Amino acid sequence: MNVSRVRAMSDKRRRRWFQLHLSTCVVLMFVAAWLVWANVEPRHILRDLPGFIPPLEPLFELRQGWPFAFRIGEDSNHYFPLAAVGDGCVALLMLAFVARLWEYLIGKCEQADVTPAREAPVRVE
Repeated sequence: MNVSRVRAMSDKRRRRWFQLHLSTCVVLMFVAAWLVWANVEPRHILRDLPGFIPPLEPLFELRQGWPFAFRIGEDSNHYFPLAAVGDGCVALLMLAFVARLWEYLIGKCEQADVTPAREAPVRVE
């Protein structure tokens, strides 16, 4: 067995910036599922109106979208496309942040596991 070949196999190469671990992809899948749920599920928000008359106006208002409401009201007449774009940008930023954080934590764990202890001598036969 060639010594240079053994060393070449043991050297770890750096990952490219666009390569992700499988566990990172699983975490991103759960974060994306939560973001889709938060944007699609309608929420009933208590109205805060100064001259509120209970029998004439509904007590709750239907809103859809997180963190910006892009659809307000029971009917879909009140649609705000700029808020939907803002929701998409926030979602992409959150996914990028979670991916970077998860990859950083995985890298720290890999560095902690691979401590350069005393190497065993390589026999050349």
